Amino acid sequence: MAKQLSLPERYVIERMLHQDYSFASIGRNLDRSASTIAREVLHYRCFTSRSPIMGENDCINRPSCQRNTLCPEMGVHGCFASRCKRCPEGIICTS
Repeated sequence: MAKQLSLPERYVIERMLHQDYSFASIGRNLDRSASTIAREVLHYRCFTSRSPIMGENDCINRPSCQRNTLCPEMGVHGCFASRCKRCPEGIICTS
């Protein structure tokens, strides 16, 4: 068995991770240990920025946020009806 993972094996790891397979099942598929797969993923992972889905607020301060009236104009529901973290107008209050 080779000591390093080959490029095709890395492609398999990426594809299986997108399909929500565990490290153990990926390792069984590639005849490698789960810890090898985990180290590979943790060492070479990269985070991509994505725009939040409408209605999704990924702010770390969301549970305790008290911000309101960030809308430039009063929307259909009005700024005073709820906090900005629950804004139905799609205003991103994290910026």
